[in-house]
Amino acid sequence: MSIGRILFFVALFAVISALAIRYPLHIYEQMSDGRGFIASVGHLFSFFTIVMNTLVALCLLAQLPALSTRLSFFRHPVVIGTAVAGILIVMIVYHLLLSATHNPIGISVFTNISQHYIVPIAFPLWWYFEGRKATMTWGMVPMMTIIPISYLVWVFVRGAIISEYPYGFLNIAEKGVGGVAPTLIAITLLFLIFGSIIVFLDKRLAGKS
Repeated sequence: MSIGRILFFVALFAVISALAIRYPLHIYEQMSDGRGFIASVGHLFSFFTIVMNTLVALCLLAQLPALSTRLSFFRHPVVIGTAVAGILIVMIVYHLLLSATHNPIGISVFTNISQHYIVPIAFPLWWYFEGRKATMTWGMVPMMTIIPISYLVWVFVRGAIISEYPYGFLNIAEKGVGGVAPTLIAITLLFLIFGSIIVFLDKRLAGKS
């Protein structure tokens, strides 16, 4: 079995198992605190980690022959490139800004490590060894900001309605526009930088490894 196939199954197992635990556990915890089911799902998907891990899962599942047609959208190079960039940013932001104050316990230790470290390492490596198709263009780089910008719009609209934000650095109600602007600019720049690297690698190295 090639290294690409090994990385594929490592990433697939890590992301699916972590989400299979995190989805119901998170919803159960939120409903136990008094939220309704829809509100609990909304809270779950207000976290960038969940959004990006879900995107990674769909991109990997789309590689399976039985699901390739139904999930064809998630086979598009821009979508996969967004997932690669996004999951790397998940790891970087978590490690630098959140890990010091985040202390998961029990089964959450496994989901935390899987979603913030194993998947962010295994998925981009799978893409590098097996997922590149030499079909990307430089015009795809700005397109890789569509999903993260859509996520930010969702966070701010939800926050404006219920006054709740998943991360302190996105709490526009407390920090104001000027307070969150540097974070928004940094996220956008990170996607543009990683997107450029992804396109470069796809154009220069696909089919050579």
